[in-house]
Amino acid sequence: MKPLWVANRETPLYDSKGALKIYKSNLVIVNQSGNIIWSSSIAVVHSPPKTSSVVAEILSNGNFVLRYSDDNRGDSFLWESFDYPTDTLLPGSDSAKGVNRSLTSWISNNKPSIGIYSYALLSRNQEMFLLDAKSSPVYRRSFGLKTPYALGKGYLLQVTYDGILQQLSWSPTTREKNLIWHAPRDDCDRFGLICGSNSVCSLEKEDVHEFASCTCFKGFKPRNLWGWLLTDMTEGCQRISRLNCTGNGFQVLKNVKLPDTKDAGVERSIGPKECRQRCIEDCSCTGFANVELDCFLYSSDLLDLRTLQSGQQLYVKMATSYLGKFFISS
Repeated sequence: MKPLWVANRETPLYDSKGALKIYKSNLVIVNQSGNIIWSSSIAVVHSPPKTSSVVAEILSNGNFVLRYSDDNRGDSFLWESFDYPTDTLLPGSDSAKGVNRSLTSWISNNKPSIGIYSYALLSRNQEMFLLDAKSSPVYRRSFGLKTPYALGKGYLLQVTYDGILQQLSWSPTTREKNLIWHAPRDDCDRFGLICGSNSVCSLEKEDVHEFASCTCFKGFKPRNLWGWLLTDMTEGCQRISRLNCTGNGFQVLKNVKLPDTKDAGVERSIGPKECRQRCIEDCSCTGFANVELDCFLYSSDLLDLRTLQSGQQLYVKMATSYLGKFFISS
């Protein structure tokens, strides 16, 4: 059975006589020579009461905690493993203080040393990214996606050593894990791998095979037509007519994964009409999306879109010369 949390993945034991101890109110791992190779490294501000001592305990939810022996309150642990996840998030870990809110894969299927993939919350608009060793995005979880990430009882979220983010369920009856959801599912899920900016990735079928295909937005053309014809679509698309500051309208893209928000601003508690007007009045705005009264205003090329059965609506600003039945004029 594979461990779900590893303390000393950066400093493995090289002998067989390691020990876990409590030393000066900290959890420590010592090697055969008695040297500390890992510590919980907490600063205890107050000494424990004379009637109390520091104890370590594994709770029923899998949280490994350090606490005073006479203090059973869940909000006053000295240290807890839920704050320092390795490659797996367990149910209830989202309520921890969250010192480290990222997951990092194992280096191989049977070696828990730090691997090359990580899943982290980046500061831009609460988007989650699966990153490779160069911190380049492999997969982006859009803020507008309704995917089953809730970690209810019996569920866990894990990053595998080969770069797959997966949600699993655990059956106490069969004592087996079952795959519920995973990403990237296909080439359209991979960040910028197939389609460049201002295009939408969709899956096409040919006989029994499935492949990713890119389509420029209406009113756009391939940046590199020759490469596009040779199925290299990574340079994406560009506008046929440049935007003016006035007289623009919007093309509506339905059921899509919304674009990367790296160059997007967000305004809270704003409905669709006001969000649309903000984009109209902003000459640098290239499009907008409204998700549960959050208004996202894009100011650059639109990247990492794909078709989804239950996706969102994206409004792409268009020049007057391309307004038509597919567009909403201003």
